[in-house]
Amino acid sequence: MLFDEQYQVVHSFSRQFDEITDEDGFPCENLAEVSDWVQATWKKLEDDRRFDIRALNFTTYGASFVHLDEKGKPLGRLYNYLKPFPEKLLAEFRAKYGDEIRFSTETASPPLGMLNSGLQLYWLKYMRPELFRKIRYSLHLPQYFSYLLGGELCSEYTSVGCHTGLWDFSAGQYHRWVREEKLDVLFPPLVTDPFNGAIPFRGDYLPIGTGLHDSSSALIPYRKRATSSFMLLSTGTWGITLNPYAREALSPELLRADCLNFMTPQGGTVRASRFFLGHYHDEMLKRLESIFHPAAIKIIGWDREEVEKWSTLELNGLDEDFEQWDMRRFKEFRHAYATLMRALVKKQARAVRLAAGTDGKHQTLYIDGGFSKNPLFIAMLRREFPGLSIESLGFHEGTALGAAMHLGLF
Repeated sequence: MLFDEQYQVVHSFSRQFDEITDEDGFPCENLAEVSDWVQATWKKLEDDRRFDIRALNFTTYGASFVHLDEKGKPLGRLYNYLKPFPEKLLAEFRAKYGDEIRFSTETASPPLGMLNSGLQLYWLKYMRPELFRKIRYSLHLPQYFSYLLGGELCSEYTSVGCHTGLWDFSAGQYHRWVREEKLDVLFPPLVTDPFNGAIPFRGDYLPIGTGLHDSSSALIPYRKRATSSFMLLSTGTWGITLNPYAREALSPELLRADCLNFMTPQGGTVRASRFFLGHYHDEMLKRLESIFHPAAIKIIGWDREEVEKWSTLELNGLDEDFEQWDMRRFKEFRHAYATLMRALVKKQARAVRLAAGTDGKHQTLYIDGGFSKNPLFIAMLRREFPGLSIESLGFHEGTALGAAMHLGLF
């Protein structure tokens, strides 16, 4: 995605990739194919003289490692963070490094199995020892792409701090288990500089960024624009609420409720809470469409009168566990969808309140991502938070925009 000096999108590329499987038959990204596409796309941009490119940066999802051998070539697979973590191995880990509550409190992350990306390395060490012995460096995915094009190695705070289980937030360093397992030697130095060297480009050199974790990157445009305290609800597969002003430590109760800490590029703490908003929405929508076949209905095209009508809807005795609902009880699609949205908003609002904490008053809740364009979602959320200004600044490509703005060129 290319931005001009006013940070407006002027060009973009996209492509869907088919998954492959790892050694256990579990789905995973085809890293080789994605890497080839990134390199080919960059070559096209270099040849396209319509654009005077000033710098390059990356943002990707977190909790994924690329492992490099002595020659800097990727090893193994880009293991899926949804891959089940072996219970026996997890029990051995807990016996060595503390129970679930202690570990989660120190690392400010709920117990999430492979989604705690540090545990991916622990799994490799004990379940794939031959592969593990060949690893010279382990890079989170954003830093891998920076390395792929720029050739320089680094580690970066937003990736290390996103529910990895690697970082001790109270000590401000890698957790003791990382050092005792000698995993820290696999990580390049942590940097706070937004740049990671330069790459040859059209006979000269172009600065390249370190790469950023996507949710943390999405926060950057709002921090640059905001004049008072705020929270950001970034919506997509997950509804992630980010609060850069929270200072209170996470309690075991908050961790059990799926609260965690992220980090800023400078190593500061950002409280986050998660709800599987987009995933639940899309899965339930498939069920609704199989019943009502609403091919002609444009959900986000509902007019203001309809939005007002449905925004006051209550669940009327329905349990909030919407996955168990018999959707055939509804006579029309819009009633069914609005009721589902009401249940989703109630759960998302609960996550927002957890992120808000008790040590600060927020004036604004910004929303970006797909649900920022859903007027029914916005209207219902406003009823949940009458004291908050709920706004969308139109940063629909907020993660990419944050990565661009982080370089500070304009």
